[in-house]
Parts: sequence; structure tokens; C-alpha cells
Amino acid sequence: MPLYIYRWPNGDSSFVSATSKEAAVEALDEVDNAEGCPLSVLKDFMVHFRLAEDGTFDFEGFGEATEESLRRAYPRYR
Repeated sequence: MPLYIYRWPNGDSSFVSATSKEAAVEALDEVDNAEGCPLSVLKDFMVHFRLAEDGTFDFEGFGEATEESLRRAYPRYR
């Protein structure tokens, strides 16, 4: 199943795994209306979270291929 990245107009990003772009847009409705907005497929995705002492997860970073995909989605921040 493809993994899509959506860059919201305010600069936020969402990642969603779905069978199609239409299904991804439908899933993104949990956040906001993404109808008619561009989605990009991620071929490789890796993210690392550290388990904190209080039982929550802290974001540690993305894998190299994921970082490159984010650079393409946010070219101004290269």
C-alpha cells in the first residue's frame, strides 16, 4: 500500500498509507479538508521515536531517504 505525504497550506505535513490517492484524501479528512490538494508518494520511509521514561514517545529523526523526500516537499528549507 503506498505511503503519501501531504503538505498542508500552513506548512504542516501529514503522512498517510492508503490504497489510492482518493482513499488518502478521505483519511486526511480527520485533520482537515484535503480535497483537490497535491499528494506525493514516498517510496522509502523511516522514522525513529525514543521511548521516554514517562512512557511517551519522543521524535528522534527520519531516515536519509525520508529526509530527501521532505527536502523536495519543502524546497525553501534546503
